[in-house]
Amino acid sequence: MNEITHKVRRWLFVALASSVSTSWAGPGGVRLSSAVEVEISRDELPPHLRAGHAVFLERCRQCHELKRPLEALATGVGPVSGTTFEANEIKQYVVRMMRKRGSKISREDAVILVQLLVYIREVAKRQQVEGFVGGDPTTSTTTSTVGSTR
Repeated sequence: MNEITHKVRRWLFVALASSVSTSWAGPGGVRLSSAVEVEISRDELPPHLRAGHAVFLERCRQCHELKRPLEALATGVGPVSGTTFEANEIKQYVVRMMRKRGSKISREDAVILVQLLVYIREVAKRQQVEGFVGGDPTTSTTTSTVGSTR
């Protein structure tokens, strides 16, 4: 396991642990568990979003841990503001990060990042709903996937 994979697995989604006691999986390569972890696997992403995987890993961790945006995507709660974190807010967040000095996020990167992050949020949201509505309370795992850090 390379350093990026290890860091991504280690810092991903520790949110919702108090409210989620089961795990569930669904389409899109995302699995949320009691630890609410998400692993971003490039191979399991839709083809049009795969370019965003490398951009996310490279650009976002220049300024902060990946834990910050990933927790927000898992919970739907903004990383600093505590407000909702859905498609509109994700776009605003990426634009704000793009404008920070030294971010190296180009307009093209921003478009790709918004598409990827909105996708991850939508999959995580579906997983939350399915878990609370039709999840299997006898199932428990500690790993998850939204595609690999290859």
